[in-house]
Amino acid sequence: MLETAILAHYGRHLPSPRRLVAGSDDLRVFAWPDLDTPGSTILTTVGMSSQPQVVPSGQSCLSPEPRTELFMLVSAQGSIPSLAQALHDLAGYPRHNSTFLHWFHALPLGQPLLPGSPLSAFYFTVPPVSAAFSTLSTFTSRIDILWAIPISEAERLHFVSHGPDSLEELFEAADLDLSDPFRPCVA
Repeated sequence: MLETAILAHYGRHLPSPRRLVAGSDDLRVFAWPDLDTPGSTILTTVGMSSQPQVVPSGQSCLSPEPRTELFMLVSAQGSIPSLAQALHDLAGYPRHNSTFLHWFHALPLGQPLLPGSPLSAFYFTVPPVSAAFSTLSTFTSRIDILWAIPISEAERLHFVSHGPDSLEELFEAADLDLSDPFRPCVA
């Protein structure tokens, strides 16, 4: 079963124990402790990859039939239920909109991620875990893990104008805590 393979993959790279924090039978979000940053949590989806995503005509993707799952770092413990639900909704976005999400994409939310947060979009990149974590190969498919980083609209526009390398350089230069949903905007 695909879910078993995904959870086993996460279990090889992430610390235990995990706990279910949001979702339904076909799409769930799990929380894992983040040992690198005490007090932080890792959220992951399971089920987003059950179907290949649609690459619209005129667009390209690294994978001809992309299957992805999401990874998110969270430092605001009180925000985990809301952020887990946001990640769950985000995981359903490609299915509901006949599109795809993959590394080096950005997606506006149209509203703040949380009340009082300056962040209202997501940027997707390679997770800050081992290289082997980023892609899971099963007997039937390839599943890429996307690090979903909350960003501001100004940061999203910077990404659109200057590309992913420039956005990631801004993050590095500012030495940001990308797990903080209330962090300041750097663009």
